[in-house]
Amino acid sequence: MSTICRTFSQIASPRACVRSRVINLSQQSNRFAYLEIIHVSDQLRSNQIMIIDHISSLMYHSSSNAYHESFITITIITITITITMTMTMTMTITKKKNMKIAITGGAGYIGCRLSEYFLRQGHTVDCIDWLKWGIEPVLNIVDNASFNLHCVDICTPEVEPILKQADAVVHLAGIIGFPACNAEPDLAYRINVEGTKRVVIASDDKPFVYASTGSVYGALDSVCTEQVNTNPISTYSVYKLAGERMLDDQAVIIRPATAFGVSNRLRNDLLINDFVRKACMGEHMVLFEGHFKRTFISINDLVRSFAWAIEKHDQMRDKIWNVGDETLNHTKLEICETIRKHIPAWTYENNTTLEHDQDGRNYFVDYTKIKNLGFTATETLNQGIQNLIKVYKSQV
Repeated sequence: MSTICRTFSQIASPRACVRSRVINLSQQSNRFAYLEIIHVSDQLRSNQIMIIDHISSLMYHSSSNAYHESFITITIITITITITMTMTMTMTITKKKNMKIAITGGAGYIGCRLSEYFLRQGHTVDCIDWLKWGIEPVLNIVDNASFNLHCVDICTPEVEPILKQADAVVHLAGIIGFPACNAEPDLAYRINVEGTKRVVIASDDKPFVYASTGSVYGALDSVCTEQVNTNPISTYSVYKLAGERMLDDQAVIIRPATAFGVSNRLRNDLLINDFVRKACMGEHMVLFEGHFKRTFISINDLVRSFAWAIEKHDQMRDKIWNVGDETLNHTKLEICETIRKHIPAWTYENNTTLEHDQDGRNYFVDYTKIKNLGFTATETLNQGIQNLIKVYKSQV
């Protein structure tokens, strides 16, 4: 206890007031630790993160050392930080038991990053992937004792025992995007529809998170909340919507914005990634329907949202959730203009003739529902573009 208080005192403001109380928890629940932080000012947000990380680490090691005892003592620290700011916030952080989480598509663009995230949280990861893009995306974690790599097609019976043994399932696997689905429609149906059906059945009655897509909204004039009628206009979005309709009441349906950002399995087909790559390569671009609106989210925030859905499963299950941020609703032309602020030499033209982009998505999405639950995107468009530029410039 003194160690925790001393550590906090070294990090926090000298004006912070630390109070603590001790409770006893039985051995059965000794994997749970609670840290309640109240009235935390928005000032010095980086210090807040350091406080949380240090105390969570101390509490984790404290409970591990006392695991053999019939009763353990876990300190709940209530920290009141008084700083001259007008805004305060209440935050509850819960350290939950380690879980065995199965991720289909766990070596993909999002999956490899989500696998890393869950491992850092202390969970065991069963990565299910047919490794179309090789093992490189997970090479950095393949030797982790808590990471199990299964080279398995989700359409085959081999996937079933892996899913049945998991505590929770995140279903990311699929043929992603309308160009890939149009190029191989039979394979897309097999994986995205038949494969999803097998995964859903094998996952039984356990926490399940399904990666749908905001593309199910298609082209709509109204603001897209979770309640509006969908209007899928591509094979990809039709199949994703079919997957939604297979799910039971244990499923959390995530309709994410279009992702952007860096991953070990970098996707160059995503709009922002594609535009930044072209700018870095000095490739002149012709833009069609630059006025069309899209909604975006960084891969870092998207990964957090899937982990959030597992953590908040009881509150989120049997519901649909748009995941993104209104500040990242942009037209394609706005994206180009933002990129050119970072790479002024890049040239592009906005074609206003009768030619059309095959991708006809045009919609503006509302994210009030998930914000009200407490999830907000943190990475800005400029931050994501800067990170992508570093990667693509290194490839020139």
